[in-house]
Amino acid sequence: MIVSSTGVTRPFSLKGYAGASGRLDVVARSILALSLEPSASLYALLLGPPSPPKVVVAPPSCCLGLTEPDVMAEISRALKRGEGNRLAVREQGAEELFYQLSKQYELVLLEERGRNALRERELIAGEKAMVLGSHVDMPPDIAAIAKRYAVASVSVGPRSLHADHVIAFLAWLRSQA
Repeated sequence: MIVSSTGVTRPFSLKGYAGASGRLDVVARSILALSLEPSASLYALLLGPPSPPKVVVAPPSCCLGLTEPDVMAEISRALKRGEGNRLAVREQGAEELFYQLSKQYELVLLEERGRNALRERELIAGEKAMVLGSHVDMPPDIAAIAKRYAVASVSVGPRSLHADHVIAFLAWLRSQA
């Protein structure tokens, strides 16, 4: 699950989409990174203007073979209609989404100050839902909700990384077990 504090909640122009979308390009690349974990779904909580919150739902393997611009077009289409050809959008708040996911998975919060995932791989093994910010930290109120539901706080390193890089790294790390 990605929390995008700037991701817009309306259709956007595909010309110069990184800025126009509130950095939903990071979410798009995260969806593409899911190809490394073919059974994984992605939920992106969008908190940007004009009508937050909204959740983009990317089912397993939904965007195989697509490019970043293709996924951006799918996100924009889904924001316009409630669903695209491959993605869905629903109006759902953070508390409800965290509760829903916690009923299916153990939630693991990914943050720079967490426990070392390289040394404690059991924290990321198995059926877990990883929760992270997209390209900036989560807003404090959302981070507080995440901490209430998370079974652990885990770090992949001391530096801030984009969500798509974290997803790719975690997929590799989990494959090494």
